[in-house]
Amino acid sequence: MAFEKLFRIARCIHLPGLGLLALPDQPSAKLLQLPLHSGLQVYLGEPNASALPLFGTVEEVHFAGEEATPELPAVVGLLLESSTATALPPNTELWWQVTD
Repeated sequence: MAFEKLFRIARCIHLPGLGLLALPDQPSAKLLQLPLHSGLQVYLGEPNASALPLFGTVEEVHFAGEEATPELPAVVGLLLESSTATALPPNTELWWQVTD
């Protein structure tokens, strides 16, 4: 099975009790193809044999004062489970293992 870059993080928001909301620097075509709340196993940076996975769900975000329109669609990112981390730096890459 091959690994592919899912997206590069532009912004990460700590949501106490929920985890980390990782938002992409550009819309991710792969995320947009998945149903909301789909569970994914992802890796920080390009994975290797010792990489540990993170688990997350596909989520759609609307910011206060913004309404999703065809010109300004909602942001689709990942809500990552995390009991210890409170942030991931911008430009961190999230990878996933493609299954066919």
